[in-house]
Amino acid sequence: LHGGPHGAATGMFSTQKYYSLYRGYNLLYPNFSGSLGFGQDFVEKLPGNIGELDAREVKAVIDWCTENRLADPEKLIVMGGSYGGYLGAVMISKYPELFKCAILKNGVFNLPYTFETSDIPEWAYGEVFNQDINHEPTSEELKSLYQFSPICMNTDSKSTGLRMAVGNPRRVSCGGSIQYYKMLKRKGVDVQLLYYPSDAHGLMGTPDSEVDQFIKTVHFIDEKLKH
Repeated sequence: LHGGPHGAATGMFSTQKYYSLYRGYNLLYPNFSGSLGFGQDFVEKLPGNIGELDAREVKAVIDWCTENRLADPEKLIVMGGSYGGYLGAVMISKYPELFKCAILKNGVFNLPYTFETSDIPEWAYGEVFNQDINHEPTSEELKSLYQFSPICMNTDSKSTGLRMAVGNPRRVSCGGSIQYYKMLKRKGVDVQLLYYPSDAHGLMGTPDSEVDQFIKTVHFIDEKLKH
């Protein structure tokens, strides 16, 4: 699941992508509503509907893939970073038995916290309310931001193994990821956390951290698909 959400999934080279293809995985890169490349109306459909419209669209295309035998419904994995991490967390909350495991990187898990700590605080307000912010948010607006947050959602699936990787970026502070991780641990969710304090938002700060993430992700997926 791509970030933004006003980004797009493309054919850009990725070591993990081509390694996965080499290993025999089928890959699905959905350009859900809000993605670039399909006109301004398509982009503007998503603000005010995050975590709802895009989640339904992703679920629908997954269903189509399984119905047409392009995916094994017992071995589905969701991955995403930044907004893709947000949407991945929403997906495992809304469809707790759907995925065998999830890999989320620097996700937006606590929107009020992101609003207060991000270098683009207007992002959270714009995506949730579909409007610019020119005032301090009210208590009701902060409550709405929280209700749109994965940390507020019913994420207690025991069937989904979850790996989170976080850096220390200004864009999406690692604090929200740590809060989400602790919440899941309290609920008994099978979750692991990798922390790369010297890496920024893309978690590609050094070759060492890139290789470390890649190897640990491969091992994590292999282990989860054994069961």
